[in-house]
This record gives sequence, structure tokens and C-alpha cells, in this order.
Amino acid sequence: MSNTGTSDLSTSSDADLHVEVSNLGGIEDCSVEIPRGVTVLVGENATNRTSLLRSIASALGADETGATLKTDSTDGYVRLSVGEETYNRTYERTGSHVSVGGSPFTTEPKLVDTFAVMLADNHARRAVELNGDLREVLMRPVDTDEIQRQITELKDERKTIAEKRERIESERTRLPELRNKREKLQTDLVEIESEIEELEASVSEYEIEESGAKQAEQLLEDLQDGQQELADIEDKIRHHREKLTTLQKRYAEAEEEIESLDVPVEELERLSDRIDTLKTQKRELEATINDLEAILEVNSELLKNETSVLDEPDELTGKLDPASQSVQCWTCGSSVQRDEIQERIDTLRTVVAEKRTERNEVTAEIEEVRTERNRLNEKKIELKEIENRRRELEREIKYRNEQISKLTEDAATKRDEIERLQREAEQSKEIRDSDLVDIYERLSDRQYERGRIEEEIENVENEIVKIERRVDEEAELNAREDEITEELTALRGRIESLERSAVEAFNERMAEVLDILEYENISRIWIERLVSESSDEADIELHVVREDNGSAYEDTVETLSESERKLIGFVVALAGYLVHDVHETLPIMLLDSLEAIDANRIAALLEYFAEFTPYLIAALLPEDAADVSEEYTIIRAKEF
Repeated sequence: MSNTGTSDLSTSSDADLHVEVSNLGGIEDCSVEIPRGVTVLVGENATNRTSLLRSIASALGADETGATLKTDSTDGYVRLSVGEETYNRTYERTGSHVSVGGSPFTTEPKLVDTFAVMLADNHARRAVELNGDLREVLMRPVDTDEIQRQITELKDERKTIAEKRERIESERTRLPELRNKREKLQTDLVEIESEIEELEASVSEYEIEESGAKQAEQLLEDLQDGQQELADIEDKIRHHREKLTTLQKRYAEAEEEIESLDVPVEELERLSDRIDTLKTQKRELEATINDLEAILEVNSELLKNETSVLDEPDELTGKLDPASQSVQCWTCGSSVQRDEIQERIDTLRTVVAEKRTERNEVTAEIEEVRTERNRLNEKKIELKEIENRRRELEREIKYRNEQISKLTEDAATKRDEIERLQREAEQSKEIRDSDLVDIYERLSDRQYERGRIEEEIENVENEIVKIERRVDEEAELNAREDEITEELTALRGRIESLERSAVEAFNERMAEVLDILEYENISRIWIERLVSESSDEADIELHVVREDNGSAYEDTVETLSESERKLIGFVVALAGYLVHDVHETLPIMLLDSLEAIDANRIAALLEYFAEFTPYLIAALLPEDAADVSEEYTIIRAKEF
């Protein structure tokens, strides 16, 4: 088995498709061979042509346009074989639920449903017929929501970079002041060192006995060293206390921020559950709308069928009163009056409109709930960051307190030592009668002042280095901003490129089809990509130009005939088939519900579409099939 999307379908020039169907749609059991090229399934309405096409679509990997299990069957399947490769879908009923399994040709159902299987409920055709969003159809395989999310993240990062650059610019303005301060401190340091040299020279002029000199010198050196060490310890204590004050202030600020942030976890969970519920509700509504629209189309076609058999006893009365005419029900085969069907159709249309309104309300609520959830998630992230910062501040505060406690004990010990040295120094008469102690006291003060200035110079230089480092980071920020700009351009360009390619493909194919099919009153049909300054997303607008007595004028989509809308829908699907390279991995195209188009134009349309796919399978009425090429393979309804 294989479901990679590559097989003999795209590589063999003469491979035939073998299709087996059991209990799907209206088919009980059938087996058909479909050669490469154009194959036409010929039969009247309700002869299982569409059931066969939907079965093939299921084997290809369709989801929305695939087959359904017969109501009276518990299981069914479809197999599509080519050469040694086989693809399949299985259906099994359990109670009211039908499970679908197997290995289809591709695991990308959107590509199959939107561009390869062009049945009545095809997205491209429905978008044109209902004047819907063509951009949504053409861009359906692309995860535009994910791309938009990446664009939003890059925009936020670029905003953060701009804020960082503003802070860098603010700090840059402080550099001249800091450099001037450093220069002044260095000048003060030179003056202090000069004064210290003079004091040291004065000390060296005193002459005492050798033993006394050594004792006095050592005593005064010890006293000087002790005083310097005490000054150093006190500087460290002061430094730690300053840091501690700043840390405690930042800790209090963090506490206030945490108290101000209220992140209701239960509300977050509730919002996520609500989004899941709304998404499920939206999918159910969309499925219901698609089902109802398909039923509407089938019943509308039934009323339009001019070949319906009059079952009234009095045929003349039926002709005089068309509403009393009866038609055969396509589901149960019973006879139903036209006015009853019309009444039910009107009721269904009202239900469809209500379901669309409900779907729009659900979509709006999804966006509202998602916005609120995102806001709460941002607060949750912010709270976690602040709590981490608070824990770091707690560790730093504890460390500072420990250092202050230890240094305070060291200072007390050092003061006791200094007092002892001072007492011993006073016992020396020579030192007591001289001004040597005063000189050393002044020397100690100057040395302390020198240490303070050196520390302040170091702090200023550290601040300068820190700012200069941040200024140097500006180049990295600029480089990252350039990268973000390139990434944004690439992301936007990816969507724009696909949109432009889709527009170009449609316009080119539409012009060729109009020329081939010779619609005399249509001058041109094209789509235009419109960009809004207030949005990152573009719109795609359909234009129709008619020609009347040599004068051209633009018409509206609503006034197009049924055949014109169907034709445009086919071309939209073909454009997506080519732009998204579906023809390279899924070389099969299925066509149905072409009855509104003239028979000779259907033949020309099949010949045109056959140029883009190796396997083209179309369902036609007998009268429409009469004009197709004799080279095509014809499979009659009785064969399946």
C-alpha cells in the first residue's frame, strides 16, 4: 500500500485505473476500468454517476466530497488500483456512527476537495455561485493563520528592539558626564598621592635609636596597616549596605507587581475549553450548511428538469396548473407535488441562512475568547518572570546580609587591634614628644581618601564600560532588525506570491476558456488582487465585462447565468490545481454537474481541461455526451 501521492499515475503513459466499489452512495457493487485520457460517465440523472465519482474521490483522499455508506449497509469500500499500487477507503457502520479507514492516494484532503474533485459541492464552484470569498478558496491549502502568527511575533520583536535602542540612546548621553567625572577623580588622585609622598618624607626625617626606631617604625607600620585594613572593611560594609538598600527596594517593587497581577488559572482553562467547544460547534455548523446546500441544489435541479414525468391522472389539469404536477422523489422514488418541494426548498434556504448567521456569531466569539485567553497568557508569563526575579533578589539579599554580618565582626576585631597598637605607641616617649603620630594620622587619612577615590574611579569606569558595551550591542540589534525585516518580507511575499500566481493563472485560463467557448456577450472575466493599507491580507475581487452592441460595461456576479457561474467555478478550481502543483502529485480530475452548460461547450471544456491532467473523468447526460470526441472513453451507466 502507498499514500505518498506518487505512483504509476504520474509516470506511466498507458496505465489504466481499476476501480472497485461496494455499498457506497447508490452503488451496490461495480468494477470499472478507466484508461489514461478523458473518460465520460454517461447516464441519466440518478444513475449513480455521481456516486462513482465520489467513490473515486474517496480513494484519492477526499473528505468533504467523498462517498457515503449506503443507508442499508453496514460496511463498504472503494479500491483504486494502477499497476502494483492500490489505494482504498473502507466504511463501517457501528450504531449511528460510520467510521472511515484505509490508505488513500494522498493525505491532503483539502487539495483533493478544493481543486481535483469538481463536483456540485466543490468549494471553488460554491464560492462563485454564492459570491463567496475567492481568496479563501485559492489559499485554502496554505496555513495563513500560522504565517500571520509568525508575522505578529516578528513585529513584537522589532518593537522590543526599538525600545532597547531608545534605552541605549538614553545611556549614551550619560557618557560625556561620566568621562568628565573620571578625569576629575584621576586629578584628585594625583594630588592625594603627592601629599602622601610628602608625609612619608616627613616621617623619614626623624632619627631615633636603632632598637627604638625599628620598634617605632614597625609599630607605626602596623598601626597604619591596621587603619587601612579597617578603612577597607568599612568601605566594603558601606558598599554592601548600599547594594542591599537597592536590592530591598527592587524586591519591594517586585512584590507590588506580583500583588497587582491576578492570573486566574481556572479562567484560562475555561477559555481554552470554550475555544475547543466553539471550534467543534463551527465545524458542525459548516458541515450542516454544506449538507443543506447540497440538498437544496439537488431539489432545485429536480424542479428544473423538464423531462420529469407527470404522474397526475389528468395530464391536461397538470399542464394548466404546473404547481399540481408531480415529480419522482430522488430519495424514496415516491410521487411528490412540485409546490410541496418548492415549499421545502424555501424552508431549507431559511434554515441555511440561520445556520450561516449562527456560524458567523460563533466565529466572532472564537476571536473574542482567543483574544482574552492571549491576554491572560501574557499576564501569566509576566508573573512568572517577576517571581523568578524576586527569587534571585532574595538570594542576593541573603548574601549581602551575610557579608555585612561577617565584615562587621572583622571591623570590631580590627578596632580592638588598632586600640592596642595606639596604646603601645603612646608608651614611646620619643614618639609621644614628636608630631610623628599626627603625621601618620594625616597619612592614614590621605591613604583612606586615596582608596576611596580609587574605588570611585573603578565604579565610574565600570559604568562607562557597561554603557559602551550596550552601545556596541546596537549594531547587533540593527542587524537583527534587518533580519526581521527580511523575514517579514519573505512571509508576506510568500502569501503575496501565491495570490498573484493564482490571479494570473485564473485570468490566463479564463481568457482562453472564454475564447474557446465563444461566449458572445462576455468580453472579459478576470479577478483582481486588492490590498488594504489597514490589513496584511489582500482581497480577491471578481470582475465581469459584457459587450452589448459594441459597447462594453462591467456587470455584477449576481447577474451571471447559471452556466456562466459554473464555468467560472471550474476555472477557479483549475487555477488552484495548477498554482498549488496538484497536477504533479494528483494527476486526476473529476467533473460533475455540467448540465447548465451547452453540450458543444461542454465538449470544448473537456478538451481544454484534458491538457492539464492525465486522467479526466466527467459525468454527462446522454444528450451532452453526444458532442464529445470519439477518442474519449465512454462508460455507460448500466456498467456501474
